[in-house]
Amino acid sequence: MAHFEEAAPGLTIGTFQDAPPWIVVDISLATIIVASWPGRLWEIQVVHRASEQPAADAGYVRATAVHVVRELSPAILFGANGEAVASILSVAAQLTLVQRDQLARLHSEAGDEAYSQVWNRWLVESDPTSDHCGDDHRNTLAVVSGKRRSPLGAAPTVLHSVLSRRATEVDGAAAFVEDGEERYFSPAWSKAFASLLHACFAMGAEASLVSKDQRSTLIAAYESLAGIE
Repeated sequence: MAHFEEAAPGLTIGTFQDAPPWIVVDISLATIIVASWPGRLWEIQVVHRASEQPAADAGYVRATAVHVVRELSPAILFGANGEAVASILSVAAQLTLVQRDQLARLHSEAGDEAYSQVWNRWLVESDPTSDHCGDDHRNTLAVVSGKRRSPLGAAPTVLHSVLSRRATEVDGAAAFVEDGEERYFSPAWSKAFASLLHACFAMGAEASLVSKDQRSTLIAAYESLAGIE
């Protein structure tokens, strides 16, 4: 919403007019949809609710005016270790072709397997009745489990968006493979993406989800970028 471009703690923002466009206020961090990255995250209090509200289980309310309490680090959307995940997103946003090639070269099946195991461990903890428990999750970016979509919240899909933008900047159409209406990363970018995704899980996932050996496997390709520009 344009009004939030000038937002600051203590301000009241809105029209107070009971008509759209509404201010959409998420009830919890788990329901927030990250439309772009980087972005800003505000804790607010609803001053005036709209008369037209979504279903009770929607996870958000509509407001016509809100009071800005404080600004939060958007990295908290990725869990307790969100700052570490955000640092990987920053690298992805500036990735060079040389770095891409390094990540692709060191992508491993062992990393894919460890990544899948983290997903399954998380599903067993968060939703043991899920139909996706025990699946091969090496290409998984989101699984609905209660209000959460991954062990790192929106991080996998945000990384995909960030790297897609960067791939377009440095490699253009060659970064993707077109299949009808679908578009995928080309092999080199796909492997680089997987290596970055593995690093996010290594640095961001809760300790109960990743063994020490798995963490080392997941982070290996990313750590090899040290000194490479």
